[in-house]
Amino acid sequence: MKWFKIISIVFTWLAVGAVTWLSVGFSMDQRENGLCTGLTISIHQPDNQILLLTEDLNVILDNLRPRWDSVPMKEINIQLLEDQLRTHPLALDVSVFSTWKGELHIDMTQNVAFARVQQGNSGHYIDQDGRKFPLSSHASLDLPLISGRTDSASCLSAIALIDQAASHPAFPGGLAQVNIASDGSLQVMPQWHGHVIQWGQSDNFHNKAHKAQALYAYLLQQGQMDSLNRVDLGTVIKSFTPSIHPLHHDAR
Repeated sequence: MKWFKIISIVFTWLAVGAVTWLSVGFSMDQRENGLCTGLTISIHQPDNQILLLTEDLNVILDNLRPRWDSVPMKEINIQLLEDQLRTHPLALDVSVFSTWKGELHIDMTQNVAFARVQQGNSGHYIDQDGRKFPLSSHASLDLPLISGRTDSASCLSAIALIDQAASHPAFPGGLAQVNIASDGSLQVMPQWHGHVIQWGQSDNFHNKAHKAQALYAYLLQQGQMDSLNRVDLGTVIKSFTPSIHPLHHDAR
């Protein structure tokens, strides 16, 4: 009786293994020899940055194959498709895969713009890591503007300043613009008030932001904030409209 139970268990496991092996083999054969039943594209992007639409990928898809449905799956080079989609300038990451049912899926992550860079009459977006990508015809984003000297190192310097200012109480709403001079010094315009700050080099952020915050507090208390046009954080000089005499404050 004991041997009978052992033999029964062994045969049961062998039968289960055989069925599983046949099922997997059949599924793999169906996947390779079956037809593509459809193409699904998913684009991951922030709700306030719809820069890329599915139809923007049509040129790449059509160049590889005029149509995708009813095509034998074994004729679709998934790696080539993925590589070609990665060449799109707004694509940060791409994953292409197929299902057992013959569905082809494109999963794309869009670049996220951190600032807009202006170079003469042309411009582009830049992400927080300094990667450049073109403007989109689908949206015009309200982002900090970087202008002047726009080489990679200068832009990274401006990005760091914009990022720090966004969380400092002296600059509610962050910075609207950063202009980079030929010597690398920065001139910035806060979002909350229309004056210009001669920031100097990008170092010592907290010391400079504290100077600006102290000056703002004084001017608000005196009811003179609306007269502020320019601040030089090297000497903290206030420039007023012509109707009011300029005051000088040395906060070094």
